[in-house]
Amino acid sequence: MSTLNIREIIKDILIKEFNISEKNFDWNTPLQELNKEFNILGILLDFQHSLQSVFATTIDFLDLIEPAIHTPEDIVNIIEKNA
Repeated sequence: MSTLNIREIIKDILIKEFNISEKNFDWNTPLQELNKEFNILGILLDFQHSLQSVFATTIDFLDLIEPAIHTPEDIVNIIEKNA
């Protein structure tokens, strides 16, 4: 899967499933700044489940990301490194 495809999918998940407006979306803004609810474990679990389902992976994103620090671009990099 190309980087462009991965980016499109991640952006689509964040906008459609996690109430991030397209106009406020930024690849280099931490997840928690894009949506304050990313500090809730249940939201992170939902995000992990969405990523695991779409990318058919068992990557444990909860061990790899800190929503106050990591950005959507970081998620792309994690998926690429573990593909």
